[in-house]
Amino acid sequence: LFVIGYIDVFKLKKAEDTLSREEERLRLLIHHMPVMLIAFDEFGRIVAWNAECERVTGFTRREILNDEKALEFLYPDRDIRMRIIRQHLIQADDYRGWEIDVMAKDGGARTVSWYNISHQFPVQGWASWTIGFDITARKLAEMELKRHHDHLDELVRERTAELERANRMLKKEIFKKEKTKEALKESESRYRRLVEMSPDAVAAIRAGRLLASAS
Repeated sequence: LFVIGYIDVFKLKKAEDTLSREEERLRLLIHHMPVMLIAFDEFGRIVAWNAECERVTGFTRREILNDEKALEFLYPDRDIRMRIIRQHLIQADDYRGWEIDVMAKDGGARTVSWYNISHQFPVQGWASWTIGFDITARKLAEMELKRHHDHLDELVRERTAELERANRMLKKEIFKKEKTKEALKESESRYRRLVEMSPDAVAAIRAGRLLASAS
């Protein structure tokens, strides 16, 4: 009986050691995985803050974990903080792609796209957890692309307006020339009729050349 008990205790200890090693491996995986992971307790305190969170924000685990003012560092805007607390602790709804700016330690904003499926996959000791992807570079690139696109649109509008003005001026110029040409033809026609109807001999000479005559 003693031998059997010893074997059972040995097996239990071995299983516990195996479980402990697996838990440590899982903790290391969570801490070093290349996505941000934050977990909250039932009081809204941050109880998990991995290496990617440190890299993106500049705040270390020591500065963030269990600090009741941590959210104030990360989200200075009170309305945003209330939305986060309500989303994680009151509504407890899952979401995907919630883009929100996080204040980094250097004072700059980092845009993070957050995903929360903790309602479907709860973790003991965590009231809520979420993962995030730093999309700051992508958002800046989108803004720069939009700026160039808007500038190009403005150039196209300006060029189109210039062409429209030039087209209107050209039409006016053509219209004026046509009117002048018609007036000249009408004047010549009246002159010929006047010459033809005159009882006297009439001659039109320019630069020593006979242009028209009638008798």
